[in-house]
Amino acid sequence: SLRISAFVETSDILREEIFKGLKRAIPNTLVLAIITKDGLPIKIQSTMSEPILSAMVAALYNLCGVLLESGMECSIIGGENGSVIIHDLDENRVLAIAVPESDERKLGSYIEKIKTIILKVI
Repeated sequence: SLRISAFVETSDILREEIFKGLKRAIPNTLVLAIITKDGLPIKIQSTMSEPILSAMVAALYNLCGVLLESGMECSIIGGENGSVIIHDLDENRVLAIAVPESDERKLGSYIEKIKTIILKVI
């Protein structure tokens, strides 16, 4: 039981570090979510219902994997008024960020910031 407790505490710290780092690096983030690849919410900052957001992100993540016929590290779904970046965290978790941005250069810089923060924390 001590191991489980240590794992949970470590996971909580990692989630907080990722959230803090991303909020600082990408301050205009509209939605920030860490979910399991099965669609369970781990930590979410959004006005949308956590279970609905988690299910939608997991569906998009899995759809991209099926369409690409291989694993993916990152996927961007964009529109005129914003974009959603879905990024692998590890073998069990996915990160999703929504930003009010559609410029490819800025999205590329956001992805680099995400990768840097993930590498520092995980």
